[in-house]
Amino acid sequence: MQIENIATTLINDTAYQYEVAQSHHGEDVEVPVDINEKWKQKNETSGASQHIHPYLINYETRALTMRGFFRGHKSVDELKQCVMETIREAYDCGVVTDVNLLLNTLYHTFKVQAIQLAEAENFLEGREMSKKYGTSDDKFAYYNSKYYYASEEACELFRSCIEEFAKEEEIPDFECEEGFGSGINPNFSYNSLWSSYHKNLKIINTEVAPPRNFSFFYGKNYEKNSEIFFVNGISFDSAQKPEESEKKWDKGRFLTMYDYANYLLSGRISGQEDSRSPLRYLKNFRISSLERILLNY
Repeated sequence: MQIENIATTLINDTAYQYEVAQSHHGEDVEVPVDINEKWKQKNETSGASQHIHPYLINYETRALTMRGFFRGHKSVDELKQCVMETIREAYDCGVVTDVNLLLNTLYHTFKVQAIQLAEAENFLEGREMSKKYGTSDDKFAYYNSKYYYASEEACELFRSCIEEFAKEEEIPDFECEEGFGSGINPNFSYNSLWSSYHKNLKIINTEVAPPRNFSFFYGKNYEKNSEIFFVNGISFDSAQKPEESEKKWDKGRFLTMYDYANYLLSGRISGQEDSRSPLRYLKNFRISSLERILLNY
């Protein structure tokens, strides 16, 4: 399933399981017929009075609210209200009698859903830029740090909501655990998900935060055989490369996107950017093959 289909499904399909969104480009993944079955099998001896997975409770409203939050249409207070209502509904309907299990499952559910939707919004924004710049067949790589920071803010809100609810209900010895019962790395984040979608362009250290207001777009118009590269809206593709630069750089040997930017600017940024420059963060994007970044195989 291609990432554009994943992005659309995550936003519109109320019964889409989060594991599907972790697939890479070009891999066909089956959508589970019954999302509740795993939950039922896993928790049938845990005292659950109902077998609906907490993932589905208030799903559509959550998705729309999170999407609005990432697009700037919904406030933090509106997101918090939606989350607290979901927690209350799950708690009152008796999805599971183990409250620690329930709250940690909800926290994990909120976190994964938000990160998926943030990455989906990043992709959809990149696709609009792809159409604007005339790249071919949605073949592009796009990263915008505003979605990283929005997802981090959302996840921190989820944790505080869960802990606030536990305190209100006087739940003893409650601890909000990262990756609780999920099988997903506790460090699962916007950066790690973005990196998993690209086979030949990886974030070297997913735990390093990007500069705020940082973005880059890389694409190619195959009909015109022209590459398109923007960093923070500034075009690099029109840089004039002298003959000696062409001889010095081997396009098949770029190690990072920073190397590629330096190549386009004929080496003028090497050793001259300060630590606050957005160009420096390009060093965190490792290139396995520049030619295959867009083909993603």
